[in-house]
Amino acid sequence: MSWFERLKLSHRLIASFGVAIVLTMALGAGAVWQLGQVNHVAADLQSHWMPSVRAALEWRSDLQAIRLGTLQHATAANEREKRRHAAVVTAALEQFAKHEAEFQALATLDEQKKLLGEIRTLNESFVSVTKQVLEVSSKEGNEAAMALQNSEMRPRAQQVETRMDRLVELSIEGGNAAAASSERTYKISRAVLAGGVLLSVLMGLGLAAAVTRSVLRQLGATRPMPRPWWSGWPPAT
Repeated sequence: MSWFERLKLSHRLIASFGVAIVLTMALGAGAVWQLGQVNHVAADLQSHWMPSVRAALEWRSDLQAIRLGTLQHATAANEREKRRHAAVVTAALEQFAKHEAEFQALATLDEQKKLLGEIRTLNESFVSVTKQVLEVSSKEGNEAAMALQNSEMRPRAQQVETRMDRLVELSIEGGNAAAASSERTYKISRAVLAGGVLLSVLMGLGLAAAVTRSVLRQLGATRPMPRPWWSGWPPAT
């Protein structure tokens, strides 16, 4: 550091404090950036993947409610029970459409979008057959309704359910991947900050030693400061 020793004392002090300030600012900026990355992943979990899993599960639950309500309608003993179960199915169909729209707004993966397109096509026939079963149950009786339910409604419902199960799996996998990314970001941030603090401390000690030696020399110290242990490394060959 001969260039440093040729500087005036005031310039050395300014340079030392300047380096310390720059290191502190760099360390603070790095910490803010790393925290921002962790916050971004956490926000993605909260605003996207968790609502996606919830919407998919609620959508699947609506499908089960429709199937159960339709079956109960087709096996009801009187008109009063049929009206009650028809109201349950109607409400479930409304929730079914609502949660479908919610999940579509959260779908980002290509496989999710592909499955949604298939489900949308299947849902048209599934909802149509569901209404037919209710109508047949009311007009032609339980036996005809059960026959239609088993031959037409059940296969469509199973096809939709299989795709919904995959949507749930994809949402859970996405959430797990985001959580793993958050953990990796945290570990990297911790390592970077620890390394930055160590570097700042070492550079601060080195500058303090250099300034102290320079001050003592200018003040005419009779005993020179011992050279730092690292000044002779690497050894001359």
